[in-house]
Amino acid sequence: MMHPKAKALTILHVCALTVGASLLAAGGGCKKEEAPAQVVAPRPAAPAAPRWTIADLDMDPRVQFPDRAKPASEGLAQAAADFATALITGDQDAFGAMLSPDAKAVLTALKDSGDWAPATEELRAVRVCRIEETGESPVLALGIEDDFGATLLAWYIEGSEGSWVFSPMAIDAPWAERVAMLDDAPLDPPLFDSGSASEAPIVVNLPDEKEDDKKPGRRGRPGPSRRPAPSGPSIPVPN
Repeated sequence: MMHPKAKALTILHVCALTVGASLLAAGGGCKKEEAPAQVVAPRPAAPAAPRWTIADLDMDPRVQFPDRAKPASEGLAQAAADFATALITGDQDAFGAMLSPDAKAVLTALKDSGDWAPATEELRAVRVCRIEETGESPVLALGIEDDFGATLLAWYIEGSEGSWVFSPMAIDAPWAERVAMLDDAPLDPPLFDSGSASEAPIVVNLPDEKEDDKKPGRRGRPGPSRRPAPSGPSIPVPN
C-alpha cells in the first residue's frame, strides 16, 4: 500500500500534468518536451515497537502476574511488579518510595506500631489480579495471601514512565481462600452510611464487667471507644 503522504504527492503531480496538458491543447503556450513523470517512492513504515511479555518483568518469584492482567505499557507493568515485590519482601524503603504522602504516613504508623514486619513476613503470595485503565488513572487490584486466606487491596496509579505513584483506594476488601480467586472481585466502596473511609469510625466493643469487678464509685462500664480509621487499605494483620 502506498504511503499516505506519497499518495497525496502523486495525486498533486498528476493534477499539475493534467492542467499543463489542457493549456497546451488550448494553444496557451509553446510546445516543450515533457519531462518524464517522477515516481515518489513511499516512505518506509516506522519500525514496530518491540513486543514484551510478563516473563520479561523483574519481580519476586512469589509475585503472581497473569497474562490477563497485562497492561498496555511495559513501564506500568514493571511498576506494578516492583510494588508487589516490595510488599511481599517487606522492603519498607522501596515500598514507601512508590507511595503517595498520605499512604507513607500509614506505612510509618505500621512500622512504629510494629505491625509492618509481622504482616509482610506472613505473606506467601501477592498477585496482580488486574490493572484497570479505563478511568483517569489506572487502578491496580492487588491480592495478598497468607495462611489465613486472601484479600484484595486497590491502588490508584498516577504519574508516567519512571515516576509512578500509588495511592490507596478504599474498597470493601473481599476475601477468598486463594489469591487467584480474586481476579474478578468487584472494587466496591466500603459499606459506610456516609462519608469516606477516613471519616468512618472503627467501633471497639468492650466486654461486660462482672459485678464483683466493679469498683465503688464507678458509674458503670464505659461505652465503646472510637478512633478514626486510616484512609485507604492497609496491610491486614492476622489475629
